[in-house]
Amino acid sequence: MIPRRTRQGAVFQQDMQVKAIPTLSWAEDASFQFCFDGIEPGGTVSVSTIGVKRDKESMEVWKAGMDEAIKRLKPSAVVVYGGDIGYKFPCKTVYFENAVTEKMKNGR
Repeated sequence: MIPRRTRQGAVFQQDMQVKAIPTLSWAEDASFQFCFDGIEPGGTVSVSTIGVKRDKESMEVWKAGMDEAIKRLKPSAVVVYGGDIGYKFPCKTVYFENAVTEKMKNGR
């Protein structure tokens, strides 16, 4: 399975018989009206935590969006790109580190 950042890319991959994991993305509460459209409830989704931990307002927006995604989509699993930010997911969770988060851990 390949995490995808755009739904268009995911649709293309699915058409090519490649399993795709939709990436969740949102902004303020107003975006909740449309940002989860087209994502099948009960499946696996991916989300990024990069850039959230160091800014209180970003963290609040991220948590509100993740809470709403969990409520609406009830995912069976979440693939998290970036570090653990202390959010308690109610389902299976897999974390993927990257070069940016590794550098941050090492103080570079």
